[in-house]
Amino acid sequence: MSDDDPLLSVRDLKKHYPVKRGFLRRTVGHVRAVDGIDLKLRRGETLALVGESGCGKSTAARSLLHLESPTGGEVRFDGASVGSFDDGELNQFRRRAQLLLQNPDEAFNPRIPVGESVAEPMDIHGVSDPERREELVADRLERVGIDPETADRYPHEFSGGQKQRLALARALVFDPDLLVADEPTSALDERVQTRILSLLETLQDRHDLAILFISHDIRTVRRFCDRVAVMYLGEIVERGPVEAVFEDPQHPYTQALVDAVPTLDPGERGEAKPLDGDVPDPADPPSGCRFHTRCPVVIPPEAFDIDAETFRTVLNLRLAVAADDIDVERLRGRLNDASDERLRTALRERYGVPDSLSDGDAERALSAALDSLLAGDEEAALEQLETSFTTVCERREPETHDTPVGSAACHRRDESPPF
Repeated sequence: MSDDDPLLSVRDLKKHYPVKRGFLRRTVGHVRAVDGIDLKLRRGETLALVGESGCGKSTAARSLLHLESPTGGEVRFDGASVGSFDDGELNQFRRRAQLLLQNPDEAFNPRIPVGESVAEPMDIHGVSDPERREELVADRLERVGIDPETADRYPHEFSGGQKQRLALARALVFDPDLLVADEPTSALDERVQTRILSLLETLQDRHDLAILFISHDIRTVRRFCDRVAVMYLGEIVERGPVEAVFEDPQHPYTQALVDAVPTLDPGERGEAKPLDGDVPDPADPPSGCRFHTRCPVVIPPEAFDIDAETFRTVLNLRLAVAADDIDVERLRGRLNDASDERLRTALRERYGVPDSLSDGDAERALSAALDSLLAGDEEAALEQLETSFTTVCERREPETHDTPVGSAACHRRDESPPF
């Protein structure tokens, strides 16, 4: 294996969980937590896997480490397929690839000294010589800046930052080649975060450690990582060098994550803009581009001359009708038995739809759907909205295109985008 070859290579990794219902617990579907991701990580490199909570990052980490069996795909480590390892080879792999968890409080048994907790991997891997164990524990504690003389103390005697250092010491017991750090600083204050990140950088420089850094914190990722893969609802939507990706995002989801970060210089990007809506249910992901249900620049229908911002509002209305989120009679009661015209205005205001769409055909289609909705025929209203206000973003999965610095999967990067 040459220095240019990846230490870790992940191809089409999937992790699906069955959804079971009924007395007989029949499988009626699957939660597609990780749905075909590719990653490569070289020695001495830090790759970030970023996205909101619920997008599948932590499941991806556990699956690529084979702490959970993947549903599909291949993980190669140092050139060998992890899925083909026998028990001995898998045991060796787990010595060389370690997981550092988010909450250090959950990493330690409050009833045993921290030195014994740091030594736990030796129990699993058969290191029983007392002198060797004591030597390894002392050395790893020193590496992370903890006095070995404190090894007989209990977890409650340490601060949050110290406990994360202790967790790191345990992960380093066997000098791993790969460290998967799952939100390792999110439970810490900013000052302690900085110290932990500096420690990781020092250890990486000394030991040529490869780090997969899982986080939702864009600022931390920009400060610490070399490359980034942006994950949404089980899929990678953009990847490339950290600074290049975040300075000029090529996928709307990446742009939304960047826009949601507060800045000390409002003139640089404007005020922080939290991303609307929640991550959809991975048991029933949206068709096409999975981000289209929240995308601020979703592509409008080819038949109408309306901008993306306006179409976003109409699509939000359509999705609300589909989800049965609109109770016309309740709204009528709240408005003191208002007229249908007043109800139309109220519905447009609720979803930000303009008083009149600039395209006459689009306005007529929307008005007809609102008439059906106010008449109590939700099924007809939904059919009219779905017939008229659909988008390529939901009809077809986007292909992954090369960008100037990496790749992104978005219909707006198609050679002949339909807008």
